[in-house]
Amino acid sequence: MSAARREMTNDGGQKTFLTSSASLVLLAILLAFALRVYHLAAHGLWYDEAFSSWIVAKDWAGILEFARAPKLEHPPTYYFLLHAWQIFAGDSEFALRFFSVGFSVLCVALLFAFTRRWFGTTLARWTIFVAALSPFLIVYAQEARMYTLVLCVCLVALDQFLRWLAGDQRAWRWYLLFTLLSLTIHYYAALLLVVENIFWLLSVRALPSASRRRSVTPWMAWNALLIALSASVIVLAPGPRETLALVFAHPLFAGRSAEELQRVMVDLLIGGVVIRPLALADVLWSTLLLVVVVVGAFVLPRLVEPARARLIWLMLLVPPVVAAAVPMIYAARYLFLLVPALIICSAAVLQWLFARRVLFAAVLAVMLLAMGYALNWNYQFAKSDYREMAAIITRDARAGDGLVLAGVSQWPLAFYYLRGWSQTYIPQNPEAAELSDIDADMRSMQQTHPRVWLVNEQSWVVDPADNAMRWLSLNAYPITRQWFRSSNAVSLYLSGNAFPTTRKWDAQFGEWLLLEQSALSSTDVSAGDALAVRLRWHALKKIPQPMQLLVTLRVLDAQGNSVQERVSKPCDGFCAIDDWLVGDSTEDHNALLVPNAAAVGEYTLRLEVYAPRQGQSLPIKSAQGDLGASLELARIHVQRANGQ
Repeated sequence: MSAARREMTNDGGQKTFLTSSASLVLLAILLAFALRVYHLAAHGLWYDEAFSSWIVAKDWAGILEFARAPKLEHPPTYYFLLHAWQIFAGDSEFALRFFSVGFSVLCVALLFAFTRRWFGTTLARWTIFVAALSPFLIVYAQEARMYTLVLCVCLVALDQFLRWLAGDQRAWRWYLLFTLLSLTIHYYAALLLVVENIFWLLSVRALPSASRRRSVTPWMAWNALLIALSASVIVLAPGPRETLALVFAHPLFAGRSAEELQRVMVDLLIGGVVIRPLALADVLWSTLLLVVVVVGAFVLPRLVEPARARLIWLMLLVPPVVAAAVPMIYAARYLFLLVPALIICSAAVLQWLFARRVLFAAVLAVMLLAMGYALNWNYQFAKSDYREMAAIITRDARAGDGLVLAGVSQWPLAFYYLRGWSQTYIPQNPEAAELSDIDADMRSMQQTHPRVWLVNEQSWVVDPADNAMRWLSLNAYPITRQWFRSSNAVSLYLSGNAFPTTRKWDAQFGEWLLLEQSALSSTDVSAGDALAVRLRWHALKKIPQPMQLLVTLRVLDAQGNSVQERVSKPCDGFCAIDDWLVGDSTEDHNALLVPNAAAVGEYTLRLEVYAPRQGQSLPIKSAQGDLGASLELARIHVQRANGQ
């Protein structure tokens, strides 16, 4: 009779235990499902998820070819399965992520079954609740990627491996099947093979000589088969071949910084810091959880057979060390094999301390607080603002508008959220470091479209100087801009090539600026349309570096009420005023969007320059005397909105 079955017959009989165990498992699985489905579509897809959507939009042959050809890409099985799921469930954010939710919940159940079989029912009961609350499993359950799927397959493969070692020869074929399946989902599943090889070497020495011989032959044949299959993939697939070449192009253990290791630790224990900056609380809470794991690793041999505790130690130590040796991406999500070991060690502490009520309550409180902190952060944090940025364009765009995407790195997100748009990527490479490099493409957009949208999404990767935004600010007419996290922004520009209404001025703003000229795209504008305003400033005096000046344009109705205003730095912030030389003249481009709700009638366009450090607008003087704090540039007539 197995240890698990013996335990089931104790304390009231098998039926009573099964009933309570089934209730416990059901409660934990329901909790796991609720935590994983909560807020599932609250945030938009980020780059990796949008990339998954782009791949699974291909047909079966296209997915296979993609997995075969590019370097640094994952195997195809996850994409095949997600493609089939997408046919049934659709490609909404909720549907794409729900596929991962299912495998994350399954992972909780599999981890319970695995722990009960090999470590005992008591530890399994603690394990299932720790797994249900695991921030890592919850975070990656809410991501349209392969990490929860590959973890499930690896758990089944490991279970079948241990069954085979225990003498169940039928388990061998299932072990082979699920191991090969795991390698077709994520290449880092090979870390499980390293753990198993070391564990097999440590275990086989304790076997009788006859059993040892029976074990050695299939194991050596299995490793030879893996080597042959890997060689075949490398020969037939250029992507994995180029990836392998990159691995051997750098020395082992190259470039592993303390910050990188710390980020991996935090992400494994509280999850969700793949792109956001680390906070002190992240480090503190993850350190406390790490202490719990370390204590659990030490007490585990007191609770289970030492040989099985040794397996958990190997799962804790081997993957991070081996992965750190390879000069490739070092990320917590690639070290998914650690997660079951982390959970089992944490559960071991709870089992060990359960009789010590005070210590148990303290450790449980620390774990729950840490997990609560992690979940609160992860539910709130959005890895990407692209959905919100695309919604602005979808809501406000007009027929004939052009769309410029600053840098090609955002193409998967644009594919998902801006389908149907003609998309132009400017610049297309990080070598486009000067305005002259993008001038021809930008002028073509300006001449083709009356209005141009610009999406900056992590443009620091390919456009660190913000040349796309700079060019449009200096050559077109900025209407609106909305900023998001990490300097992401959506901007709208009026092309404004013709200016029939021009007026010369001799108006002095404070002691620094002289307005020489103003030009308007028109004095007749429809509600909902934009009015372009070009100003020419003349520097009268060197403007000190701490000085800030804000150009304010207001549209006032007959009662003097403001119906629209635009406040910006000169040249939209792209011509620093402290660089202006005395005698210089600089063009300043602006545009105001007249609200759709503006009534038909006469309005006044007024200009003022505000100095925030002084807390006041600059006084305006001309040959006619003092003009106060604002200057009337023109009278404009607002017509009925187009289509009304």
